[in-house]
Amino acid sequence: MDLFRRLVDNSEAVSEVEHDMTGDIKLGKWTDLHQAVYSGNTSLMKTLLQHGAPIDGRDEYGWTALHHAAFNGCLALVKFLVHRGAPIDAMDRHDWTALHRAAWNGHSQIAEFLLCRGALTSACTSCGMTALHCAAANGHTLTLQHLLSHGASQDMPDARCWTPLHWAAVSDQAHIVELLLSNGASVNCTTSGNMTALHLAVEIGNREIIQLLLDNGALHNAEDAVGRTALSIAAANGHREVITDLLAHEAADSNRVSALHAAALSGHLQIIEVLTQRGISVDVRDSLKMTALHRAAERGDTTVAEYLIDHGADIEARGWLQKTPLHLATEKGHEQTIHLLLSKGANVDATNQWNETPLTVASAQALEKCFGLSGKITSEMQK
Repeated sequence: MDLFRRLVDNSEAVSEVEHDMTGDIKLGKWTDLHQAVYSGNTSLMKTLLQHGAPIDGRDEYGWTALHHAAFNGCLALVKFLVHRGAPIDAMDRHDWTALHRAAWNGHSQIAEFLLCRGALTSACTSCGMTALHCAAANGHTLTLQHLLSHGASQDMPDARCWTPLHWAAVSDQAHIVELLLSNGASVNCTTSGNMTALHLAVEIGNREIIQLLLDNGALHNAEDAVGRTALSIAAANGHREVITDLLAHEAADSNRVSALHAAALSGHLQIIEVLTQRGISVDVRDSLKMTALHRAAERGDTTVAEYLIDHGADIEARGWLQKTPLHLATEKGHEQTIHLLLSKGANVDATNQWNETPLTVASAQALEKCFGLSGKITSEMQK
């Protein structure tokens, strides 16, 4: 830092730099050259390099002066550093290059310059992201076009097997999704969780992106690692219009996680209404043989439970371990749901796999309080 301080002391042009670099900037963390890059003072940079300042010196995060110049969008400084031998593909502590930094912030001219000087489009960060991932995630069209024109792989997976298309879809970047698809990006690549771009677009409810993906051959019935289709994901997130769009494309339910179950588990009554109006059975079973009524009773959603019962749900359906909805509501202590089920005729003598009735379960769980003493069940039986 001594050289920098001496230059500051002896230069009116640099005297402003020290003032500008107060506040949140920690001077002790940077090399002299970093300070000069931050100030934008090319003359000072030249002087520092002439006095032997290392052009590839690192700050505490492993950033070189070129990283800072690229990140801040200083094309003139980037050119200055590169022309004087700054290593273009130097990586910081997390393996980000200057191209990554420029792409993340959408500095398209800097990205183009670095690419023309040989920057690697295939360089990956510690989490496997290329510069194309960075541009796609942040919606930087021009930067992305430059990267594609220089041979960047649009289907390159990151550490979680996310491609740039996945990043664009989850980031609400419809124009990037369209651009990638028009350039031949694979629409059905899957992440490590077996999610396609369609799954992610449905998760956030972006109908424009969903339509783009469907129009380009997205598999609308593909299941992710836990068995969810686009339809069940839309149901879980309460995206009513997306549900309608998917059904128009003949989207089907999953055998493991149905849309009706997903909606019941999330308490989305409007979604349940849409699904039942489209003819989906209220008694469809999930992988544990549970119905949507089981799930509503388990979470104590009296409103959803009542709707399902009123639309024909089997109140005595046997699910996992031969439990009825009343067993589940009792186990969880959902008093209002218990009263609803009893008022709708639920059998209090129904036994589960261990020959337990709901009253037995209540006693075992010390949940008499939920019933207002266990005698309340008896009084209900006598009505």
